[in-house]
Formats: sequence, C-alpha cells, structure tokens
Amino acid sequence: FTAPTKSAEPDGEPIEPAKDLRPGDMVEHQQFGNGLVIAIDGTLVSVAFKRAGEKKMMLVVAPLKKL
Repeated sequence: FTAPTKSAEPDGEPIEPAKDLRPGDMVEHQQFGNGLVIAIDGTLVSVAFKRAGEKKMMLVVAPLKKL
C-alpha cells in the first residue's frame, strides 16, 4: 500500500498538499471545511475545524488548501 500524494476535487482538479503552513494559518479541507492550523509536528498537522473539531493529518496526503 502506498499513500496517494494528490486527491481530486469533484470537478477533477488535483489538490496539491499545502506548503509552508504555520500555526495560525487558515486552511480549507474539502470534507471538514475551513480550519485553523494549531500545530505542526514533522509531517503531521493539527487543524481545528468548526464543524469537525480537531483533526491530525499527514501533510503529504491531507487535501488542504491554504487560505
């Protein structure tokens, strides 16, 4: 099993993993909506989403867009 590096939006456009994220940045996730980056630990990012709560994701596979 190998993890994908890109995922697709409904219209087929690829989403690049967010780059240069820092705590305090706002991001958008296609399922969880908008969120605030609260911590980055190596390849993991913790994001606080309004609807979904806090989620930890791998940066290389998380479909995040920096806002």
